[in-house]
Amino acid sequence: MMMIAIYMYRAKYQKWTLIPLLFGFYILALIGLIVLDMTTKFIAGYFLLILACNYFNFLGFYKILTNLPGKPGEIAWSRTKWYFRTMNVLYALTLGLAFVPRFGPTCTATKVYPPCMNWACCLFIINFIFHCVMSCRKDYFLGSGSIMEGVDDEYVREVAADDGADEKAEAVNLSDSQLSHKDWEQKEDLLSKKLFRKQMNVYLFFQGILAFCNVAIQLWGRVFVHNSHFLGCTEGGHQWLYTTVKGEVFVATHMVLIITQGVMLEYALYKVPKKMGWFKTKSVEEADDDFTTPTEPINEEKANEIN
Repeated sequence: MMMIAIYMYRAKYQKWTLIPLLFGFYILALIGLIVLDMTTKFIAGYFLLILACNYFNFLGFYKILTNLPGKPGEIAWSRTKWYFRTMNVLYALTLGLAFVPRFGPTCTATKVYPPCMNWACCLFIINFIFHCVMSCRKDYFLGSGSIMEGVDDEYVREVAADDGADEKAEAVNLSDSQLSHKDWEQKEDLLSKKLFRKQMNVYLFFQGILAFCNVAIQLWGRVFVHNSHFLGCTEGGHQWLYTTVKGEVFVATHMVLIITQGVMLEYALYKVPKKMGWFKTKSVEEADDDFTTPTEPINEEKANEIN
């Protein structure tokens, strides 16, 4: 399904944008998860996949928000750029500290769950809180202006140009003609904002579920795992040792986190636009076919000249 989403975005924009790249990353992450599950289950492998998925989740949401055209995108960038920079530093710091033996993705007899897993979870929860604030308090700054300003949509311009030509040629009232250019842009702006809000609501819904699961896993890992005997260490602390079924379930929950993020991305950025018909926009060539003008009739004088 993600491969189809990549193709649809590539076909619509005729170039590579951020969203197809995000889909491509999650495809690689899911392949890596399958390889990890079928081979040696290193703790470092789970940590790197979870941290990378969390980071691309943060990066994808933030870039989609700040890349909005028009005034909303400008305000979003100016007011949140320091948050973006700080989060990048925190993600880099988390990755860097993972190479320190005390904080790295390894376990011991007294510390089964590594601290770097807690940090990766905290960064995801911070981004979830940021998303809640942007949605509930700021409404993604969509009220600050149109998001159609500066959009290079050739199909919209083609239809608007045809409307203007028809009005001049036929000399009809505006109420009887097609939508004016301004009305068309207003309608497109409302539909675009509706689509964006619906996508972000789906994004927020999945993020809420993932945040709850992250908190539950961290409590399980930091409190119950240390006081129980269903999970141990092996291979010099680089692998977890399952002693009971609970240990297998605990490790499997980390796999669920990665898979759910992929589902979230696919649903919010592909299924929602597809249901709203966003991928059905006609190209300029198709629009030209719809607006073909009938051939002018040959008058009687021209017919006599031909004869």
